[in-house]
Amino acid sequence: VDPSSVALVTLGSSKEMLFEGGPKPWVLEPSKFFRNITSEDTDSISLALFGPSTSRNYQQHWILVTCQALGEQVIALSVGNKPSVTNPFPALEPAVVKFVCAPPSRLTLTPVYASPQLDLSCPLLQQNKQVVPVSSHRNPMLDLAAYDQQGRRFDNFSSLNIQWESTRPLLASIRLELPMQLVARDDGSGQKKLHGLQAISVHEASGTTAISATATGYQQSHLSTARVEQPYDPLVPVSASIELILVEDVRVSPEEVTIYNHPSVQAELHIREGSGYFFLNTSTMDVIKVVYQEARGVATVHPLLPGMSTIMIHDLCLAFPAPAKVDVFVSDIQELYVRVVDKVEIGKTVKAYVRVLDFHKKPFLAKYFAFMDLKLRAASQIITLVALDEALDNYTATFRIHGVAIGQTSLTATVMDKAGQRINSASQQIEVFPPFRLIPRKVTLIIGAMMQITSEGGPQPQSNILFSISNESVAVVNSAGLVRGLAVGNGTVSGVVQAVDAETGKLVIVSQDLVEVEVLLLQAVRIRAPITRMRTGTQMPVYITGITNNQNPFSFGNAVPGLTFHWSVTKRDILDIRGRHHEASLQLPSQYNFAMNVHGRVKGRTGLRVVVKALDPAAGQLHGLAKELADEIQIQVFEKLLLLNPEIEAEQILMSPNSFIKLQTNRDGAASLSYRVLGGPEKVPVVHVDEKGFLTSGSVIGTSTIEVTAQETFGANQTIIFAVKVSPVSYLRISMSPVLHTHNREALAALPLGMTVTFTVHFHDNSGDIFHAHNSVLSFATNRDEFVQIGKGATNHTCVVRTISVGLTLLSVWDAEHVGLSDFVPLPVQQAISPELSGALVVGDVL
Repeated sequence: VDPSSVALVTLGSSKEMLFEGGPKPWVLEPSKFFRNITSEDTDSISLALFGPSTSRNYQQHWILVTCQALGEQVIALSVGNKPSVTNPFPALEPAVVKFVCAPPSRLTLTPVYASPQLDLSCPLLQQNKQVVPVSSHRNPMLDLAAYDQQGRRFDNFSSLNIQWESTRPLLASIRLELPMQLVARDDGSGQKKLHGLQAISVHEASGTTAISATATGYQQSHLSTARVEQPYDPLVPVSASIELILVEDVRVSPEEVTIYNHPSVQAELHIREGSGYFFLNTSTMDVIKVVYQEARGVATVHPLLPGMSTIMIHDLCLAFPAPAKVDVFVSDIQELYVRVVDKVEIGKTVKAYVRVLDFHKKPFLAKYFAFMDLKLRAASQIITLVALDEALDNYTATFRIHGVAIGQTSLTATVMDKAGQRINSASQQIEVFPPFRLIPRKVTLIIGAMMQITSEGGPQPQSNILFSISNESVAVVNSAGLVRGLAVGNGTVSGVVQAVDAETGKLVIVSQDLVEVEVLLLQAVRIRAPITRMRTGTQMPVYITGITNNQNPFSFGNAVPGLTFHWSVTKRDILDIRGRHHEASLQLPSQYNFAMNVHGRVKGRTGLRVVVKALDPAAGQLHGLAKELADEIQIQVFEKLLLLNPEIEAEQILMSPNSFIKLQTNRDGAASLSYRVLGGPEKVPVVHVDEKGFLTSGSVIGTSTIEVTAQETFGANQTIIFAVKVSPVSYLRISMSPVLHTHNREALAALPLGMTVTFTVHFHDNSGDIFHAHNSVLSFATNRDEFVQIGKGATNHTCVVRTISVGLTLLSVWDAEHVGLSDFVPLPVQQAISPELSGALVVGDVL
């Protein structure tokens, strides 16, 4: 059995020979049974006959043959029974094998491959390549074999002294604690041959190294044990080497893929690293079909049916504990998902992202969208949609949304499935909002003054605006947009409108704007008087500014510690200086008198003077830590032209350019009225009047005459003629109503808390006369909004103010189309009705 014909060993090695069969002991006389071993040269080998250690087995015969000298001979084993009375002619059966003891002439090194899951072998075993890949993470095993000159493989070469070497020990080395293991294995014919298995230590680095094994001689311990004849022929060294390429373990990408179930779809799996010799199989046969293209290192996956299958990539030539795996999901379309910020500013763009999900709520790759006819549609034309080539990731389609008109609409994504049915996503609402702007565009303050930044436009309902300032040492801003000056300098306030991203839940910026902030010192004050010549009986507002118009009362009117304003005239009786809201019986203290009303009493020329004092000069609100600043202007008051002889009133209608008024008489509805403009052949009228009495002015400044005729039913006619003057507006003035009365007729120092008052704007020409018609479109604003509520009045030139909290607010009115037409008034609010308390209240007190 072993060997079948020839046993080959090296000097000092032995061979366990196994013979089977032959006669069994005679049952009547088993003692006559014998086994005889003979050899041609008993001096060159040692023979020993032994049996199994467990039990006597006469069917197997073991012979240990040890080589003591080089050479070959025949070994014979005879098995039989000696003649006896009961068995006079016993059976005798001989067996002969050749035993060869020779030096090795060639060594071979081969890698050991193992694929326990599959009945497959590495192709390198058949190709007999000397350059083989091994894993850089697991120690490979090399198989050493020895051959003689005739090419026969040695059964045993354990007496050889083998030296192992590596050309690059940093990549792979031979460790002393991992010596070569000698293992006998069946060669397929029943004959066992020795394998020298040597583990190679790798160090997780890629590269190429050569491992060599050299038989340098015999091991003296083996020769002594075998009692080898001395002297013996020394061994001529023989060696073998193998080149190892240390590579990473096989990797596949992606490790999970979802494939759209469509006949035109295919997915590619990229197989990298490893030995390059792979076997692919799948966990199921009916879900996908896999084709491996070895030249490209790509596995192409074709969907067959919806479901899940695992592709396993086995590396046939690397010791690998488990195959690389790819989970493949084949699915139809389950739903669509649209992610978009629900707000876009008109004229701006945002991006919408669309994903198509399978039955497991996993996204399909974007490359499959072409097979689905993916589209994104808007319910109206207020936005435009453009598909973009850019990709947020491999699973998302990107669209650019451009807001073209203000309003709200919805977005819907749609795809077509394999059967041709349309599938729609849930609608996503989106709002196109007007531009977000902060007001005012520039904030100018002195130290201690406050102004509130407000906004217009933006998304509705408007979310909270997040305010921040670039230089917190110059000014501070709170969450309501109130800016307070701290030190001289410049900064920028940023206002940001945020919205919540529906998918991530994070806040995203949908719009933002910037406002410049300047904190300065008042270097000088100026009296802002719209005219310096005024007619007796007229009035005009005056207020304080700094050197430039940006330094208006909003910049310093509410500073803390504050300023006081003291007005005077150089000549008495020519002008009256009255506080704002004097017409409503309010008498404001000096810290609110940055604006006053000037009344022309009698003709003459006088100086109007103001002194601005700092309550705390150390606060640094005035230049050079000054205690006060002053200014003075000259005002001429002239008499109104009157007709003394005859003593009649000569009045005129005053209109601004491009305005209109409806003429009304006491005979409207009772008589037949006609209207016409009187003028010479060369005079161009500056107004026009129609048959219904609508008087309209043009852009030309001048005077025209209007004739109104009333034809009475009883035959009498009446005619009046009056002048119409078209003149530009020189200034506007705010007045308050109603008049506030107290029980003891004392003037109030502030507006009562909880009251509603009306402010009316009057328009004046360059002499102080009030216009009867104008075309100004007014804007009202306050420097802060927590003390009063302001709303539009019944007409364009009125506003309604309700006091809601104690504090000082500044009100401004201006005509945006006519620079310089503006007025400022203070709105201090105090409690007008309150109990007289001797001290603080506690719970239980009765008032």
